[in-house]
Amino acid sequence: MSVVAVCPKCDAKYTLKDAAVGRKMKCRQCEKPFRVTAAIDEFDTGSDDEFDRPARSRSKQKRQKKAPLGEGEVRVTCGDCSARFEVAIRQKAYETRCIVCDQPVPVPGQGGSGKSSAKKSGKRKKSRKMPKFLIPLAIGVAVIGVVVGLAFLLPNTGPGESGIKAPAAYEVYADNRGNQFHVEYPDGWKIEAGARGTSNPWARFKKGSATIRVKTSMGASAMGDIMGMGGDDEDTPDELTAVAQVHTFMKKQYADEYSDYEEQPAKMIKTGMGDGQLSEFTAAGGWGSKTKGVRLTCLATNYQFTVLCDCSESDWAACKPIFERVAKSLSH
Repeated sequence: MSVVAVCPKCDAKYTLKDAAVGRKMKCRQCEKPFRVTAAIDEFDTGSDDEFDRPARSRSKQKRQKKAPLGEGEVRVTCGDCSARFEVAIRQKAYETRCIVCDQPVPVPGQGGSGKSSAKKSGKRKKSRKMPKFLIPLAIGVAVIGVVVGLAFLLPNTGPGESGIKAPAAYEVYADNRGNQFHVEYPDGWKIEAGARGTSNPWARFKKGSATIRVKTSMGASAMGDIMGMGGDDEDTPDELTAVAQVHTFMKKQYADEYSDYEEQPAKMIKTGMGDGQLSEFTAAGGWGSKTKGVRLTCLATNYQFTVLCDCSESDWAACKPIFERVAKSLSH
């Protein structure tokens, strides 16, 4: 037969076996200890004399009803002392301690045999839904994210991203620090120029993603003189000429300047300064894009000249003829 123990402090009820009567237990609600006493049934007349009550057999005594389960609770039974008590139910099975004998008691999870009162009563928790006024905002953010992602992942097959077109006219830039070189550049492009002290003049022309740089070096020119001491003649292969050897030697410098630099074999072209070596190259750009360009090497009496042109891959079709014309126009 079971008895109902009531915590004198918080009125929490526990259904226990008769064997628990007289023992101390700890309340699961308020954590206060109290002694389990036999419950008074409906035949109690309130007299202090226990013989005033009519004797009744155990089989005829009215059995006490089980205390109802609270929401989110499950009733478990101790395998050692047969005490029954309620504990919180969780998603996964776990282990608790008996409130009477303090022995371990397994507690089934929500998927086990234990059922919470929420399931018995058929109550369901309402799922949280997004407020209606936030739905259009969420859709807009998602669409923007998709568009931005496609812009970075898909190649640009349309016109150049900077709007670069074949120029209507070209201007001639003359170095104003010694008049060491002249070069054509597209009309309307931004110009920057200077020199390191009184030597090594340079110039830069820019529009959108495209940049044209003209650089000079006295050291590389001297190196070219050393390499060409034997003299170049008509029978000298292009790859063995002094300008070709300097062009190959300077490749490492620009491979270090760019990322993932790859250069095609050079070809000999005619410029205003004589023979020059021209190579096309490809390098890594920003956000997964690529940079394409050309590199020209020419040798003169006092200087070695480099014309370095680059642009984004999407502008390459428009810029390539511009770069080649500027390179060929380099002269004294």
